[in-house]
Amino acid sequence: MILVVFLKLSFFSQKEMHYKYSENAPNWIKTMYSDNPDPGELIDSYDEFYKTNEFKKNQHTQYYKRWLRSFSRDEVINSTTAAYVNRSLIQKSSRGPNSAWQSIGPWDFDIDAASSSYAPGAAHVYTVKRCISDTAIMFAGTATAGVWKSIDAGQNWTLTTKELMINRVFALEIDHSNPNIVYFESGGALYKSTDGGLNWTIIGDGAFNSQSHNVKDIVMDPLNSNLIYLTSQNGFYRTIDGGNNWVEIMNGDFQEIEINPSNNNIIYTIKLVGNKTEFYKSIDGGTTFTVKLNGWPNPGSGDEQKRVEIAVTPAEPDYIYANATGEANGGSGTYGIY
Repeated sequence: MILVVFLKLSFFSQKEMHYKYSENAPNWIKTMYSDNPDPGELIDSYDEFYKTNEFKKNQHTQYYKRWLRSFSRDEVINSTTAAYVNRSLIQKSSRGPNSAWQSIGPWDFDIDAASSSYAPGAAHVYTVKRCISDTAIMFAGTATAGVWKSIDAGQNWTLTTKELMINRVFALEIDHSNPNIVYFESGGALYKSTDGGLNWTIIGDGAFNSQSHNVKDIVMDPLNSNLIYLTSQNGFYRTIDGGNNWVEIMNGDFQEIEINPSNNNIIYTIKLVGNKTEFYKSIDGGTTFTVKLNGWPNPGSGDEQKRVEIAVTPAEPDYIYANATGEANGGSGTYGIY
């Protein structure tokens, strides 16, 4: 306890000097630089200001972020004031009073991370997959907390990669017919489990593993569990033996993969080229692809469109929906839905 108190006092004794600001600065800036600012007042003032003002990154907003992180790290020491911060942040990100949605995880509190993370209990989820043959089994890939598993359709979650030195998991896939077989990528390596996540093995041939992959999507053929497609910043890949060997079909930075619901030989994917994306289609099971750009977003000079999420539906197999994000006319966000 003595050590904890000492560290806390030491932290505040070394608090950096604040930046200069003008008399007409927003109230949240004045509050932030005042002596012993009230946390709730500062957070509310900051949020209220940016409800009606465009957010522009500057030295004061960066200082605010550092203050918020430092304040959150002291949760273990000062639980009373931290409770306000936690409540305030949760209220701003959780469901509304009339919403049918509620948070069910995956999350965990790592007390050892409290001294180095502004959100030691968070598991920012990138991807969630549900097993087709056993719908109670789900896996989730997170931004900083590895792979999680649920065996009760998402009500409870267990970390399956606690013994691995990994954090970001952007893409994963579950075998359609065997829920014990799971794939994911992290840290540039591709992992496979054959026992439901109890153990993981790095897979792939020498040529594939000689490159560090940032995998964006892993999709299994619905009729053949050994046929899997994968995209990374290095190319579009295909395996026909469950991930032991991979063939590069196309070189480049690829993102999403979708398979036509009525014809598994028709495959769609997205490629990033410079400041824009391109849409590719295969009609021979991923052996060859053709670019299809008629009507596709084409950013002008100074603009960019670098990310697309695509989706297909069994109700209308020939329909492909694309949510494109980017920057245009000085703003960023949704570039268009196609």
